[in-house]
Amino acid sequence: MKYTHIIWDFNGTILSDMQICIDSVNEMLSRRELETIPDIEAYRRIFDFPVIDYYRRLGFDFSKEPYEELAKTWINLYEKKFHRAKLTDNLSETLVTISGKGITQDIISACDERMLENQLANFKIRHFFRTVMGLDNIHAAGKTDIARAWRKNNPCAKALFIGDTIHDAEAARESGCDCVLFSGGHQSRDRLISEKIPVVNDISEILNYILPDN
Repeated sequence: MKYTHIIWDFNGTILSDMQICIDSVNEMLSRRELETIPDIEAYRRIFDFPVIDYYRRLGFDFSKEPYEELAKTWINLYEKKFHRAKLTDNLSETLVTISGKGITQDIISACDERMLENQLANFKIRHFFRTVMGLDNIHAAGKTDIARAWRKNNPCAKALFIGDTIHDAEAARESGCDCVLFSGGHQSRDRLISEKIPVVNDISEILNYILPDN
């Protein structure tokens, strides 16, 4: 088997939540009479890590409202809308196929770990993943430190990192993993292909990089 481990990003890769992310931040922007994000493609062009920089580009003034307070507001709005989120198309079947090959699957995310565990339980897919590694806060600073910690705990693993942002490619490099990016998440395909690594349009296409008979 080419890989012993698959590392998944969560938001935008496993979970399709882009529209509720847009709706939540647009509600905040509207309240402050700031320009809102018109559509998902515009969102994919501007979203980035760390999220504090994304907020700055949207026009939030941290001298008036600390980022930490804005992050709390966003989380509250997001959680109220979370019932509209869904799993990425063909995700469940892909998880089943990988699991059936005996390949270990883990999650590395910039999401608060408690929220992450709750969301995985909500969609009844927690059992597919050996470990779930997230942050201990809601500030979404990034996941490179988590990725390095994962590698320290798995020094001999041959791993493929699957994500939907340039930051996932950075985390893959930091942890010595191969990487495939998914264009249906939080960043545009044009931005992803700049990394010069494989980009798939359907999550099931990652099987072509994992299974020797695909």
